[in-house]
Amino acid sequence: MRDKDLRGPDFFDAKTFPTIRFVATRYKKTGRNSGILSGTLTIHGKTRPLSLRVHEVGAADVSALPKPWGGYLTGYDAEGSLSRSAFGITTYPGMIGDKVQLYISVEGIRVKK
Repeated sequence: MRDKDLRGPDFFDAKTFPTIRFVATRYKKTGRNSGILSGTLTIHGKTRPLSLRVHEVGAADVSALPKPWGGYLTGYDAEGSLSRSAFGITTYPGMIGDKVQLYISVEGIRVKK
């Protein structure tokens, strides 16, 4: 698949629905560096609950590095899955599976106010 196909009306219909949005509503710690992040995901104009397994990859003060990398950094990996049909994306059901696996990596820099 090409990006153009995925952005088109058969899949994400990005012209009509330009934004995919996750809103976190709860975090439950399950271990020293892990937890479950729950919230809602909106795709294709439909909002559904979604939970992600989150793991802290690392955190450290790396102020010695030049900007924009210097400062206190924290990294997280998250994973979960969703059903594309739950969001109204049902094109090619015999060729493309319904389950979509999500893998997300995030790095944050602490900002002083």
